[in-house]
Amino acid sequence: VMFSSGVPLIIIAQQLLKGVDSFTLLAIPFFVIAGCLMQSGGISRRIVDFAKKLVGWMPGGLAVVDIIASMIFAAMTGAGAATTAAVGGIMIPSMEEEGYDGGFASAIQAMGGIFGPIIPPSTLMVLFAVASGESVADMFLGGLLPGLFLGLLLIIVIVFMCVRKGYRGSGKFNLMEAVKSFGSAIWALLAPVIILGGIYSGAFTPTEASAACCFYCLIVGLFIYREMKFRDLFRIVYGGVKSAAGILYNRDMFEEHGWEIPTNWAELNALCETIEAEGILPFYFGFKDTWTCLAPWNSMAVDLAPADATKQVNRGETTFAKEYREVSEKYLTLLQYGPDDPFAYGYNDACTAFARGESAMYPIGSYAAPQILSVNPDLNMDSFVMPANDAAEGNTLNSGIDLQFSVLAGCKNKEAAYEVLNFLYEDANIQKYIDAQTAIPCKKGDFALPSILDGMTEYIASGNMTDYPDHYYPSEMAVDAQIQTFLLKKDVDAFLQKFDTDWLRYNRDIIRLVQDYERQHGNAD
Repeated sequence: VMFSSGVPLIIIAQQLLKGVDSFTLLAIPFFVIAGCLMQSGGISRRIVDFAKKLVGWMPGGLAVVDIIASMIFAAMTGAGAATTAAVGGIMIPSMEEEGYDGGFASAIQAMGGIFGPIIPPSTLMVLFAVASGESVADMFLGGLLPGLFLGLLLIIVIVFMCVRKGYRGSGKFNLMEAVKSFGSAIWALLAPVIILGGIYSGAFTPTEASAACCFYCLIVGLFIYREMKFRDLFRIVYGGVKSAAGILYNRDMFEEHGWEIPTNWAELNALCETIEAEGILPFYFGFKDTWTCLAPWNSMAVDLAPADATKQVNRGETTFAKEYREVSEKYLTLLQYGPDDPFAYGYNDACTAFARGESAMYPIGSYAAPQILSVNPDLNMDSFVMPANDAAEGNTLNSGIDLQFSVLAGCKNKEAAYEVLNFLYEDANIQKYIDAQTAIPCKKGDFALPSILDGMTEYIASGNMTDYPDHYYPSEMAVDAQIQTFLLKKDVDAFLQKFDTDWLRYNRDIIRLVQDYERQHGNAD
């Protein structure tokens, strides 16, 4: 397709994005969260304990337990990696303590991990169903019997190998202990029944089943097994905070060389020239990952284009060719101060390079700080607002809401939902998130911002902040890919012409609705 059909690469990229722009795909993160809740809520441990009481007495009993527990856990999370982590973390040390060879124990768990993609609810089957247009429920049904049959074959082979290796079972089968363990694990074992039973009964869709599984595991962990506290939720779910995008810089490097923070475009260019003259790379970019192309774009666009540029275009008052020309030209100028081939490096590469002092600055949001500090915890970095405007007073902080929780009017459990949200909204919990994610709180209060945001404090305190422009771009436009292509070809006119053309193409219905509304009710502004 790429080399023989003549189809533009951007169309291929758009179709790829459209292919995964599906409500069904929300099932995947829900199942991942469910796996985390199972591990922290005591569900995983009880499943393993029940399997031990049931088959642990057999030759190679612990190896058989590993397979059975992996099958049960796979039927709850649908992910091989989650299954391996949850079950393997318990079973591999247990097998080694019983005299199993470490390599053999690891191989058993590796085989147990294959059930995640086969036994429903498989996240890989969700992806395949979305891409091919098949029914998710049919895909799940198609994997059930093969998964069970494969599990039976593995158990037979493992028992045979363990007999040859001399791995015996642990004690004798005790019916009362097995029944008691089943009673303790019943709430955990009901999870796959709820997921698959709900889907095949028509009670809910696979996506709704994944959300129901999360809620079920949350209730079991909090109120039945009581091995999880409300404060533990903070490690799993984040909400109600902002991130800020500008330029991260190496504070020690700046102080060592006596470089000053630039306040306008001319000063930024002069600083880059000075840094280059001293044999240091001014910026690092990771444009191999297309979404990173949006970070400098957003932080410059808020300085140079009207905040309501998309509204003005929809009303026919302006064009992107006019509003984004300066942004595009200055972006190309910024590009020359980065590595020779910025498209050869991804986001992780750029974070690592900046953490190791390979550049003085990195134009990315504060959300990158945890990744950077994981490479170099001792890095002394700060940030400043992108000074894209020719005048300092024309600059603004690019900041927006990353995650937002909403309680719908038709919600049947509003009190419970608000209880969780109120917990997350407590000052102490928001402060924990701020510290961990270098974020800016939406809630007013006496919060201590991370030192990495020192250079942005003035803008935050005064409220001189503007939302991310790309929040208003339709996903079908794949603007990040368009910007990447533009940076490669460096054709400003062609880029802006395509931006305007695609905007009309993907927003025609919205533009018409806005125009009809304003003809009837007047301009809301």
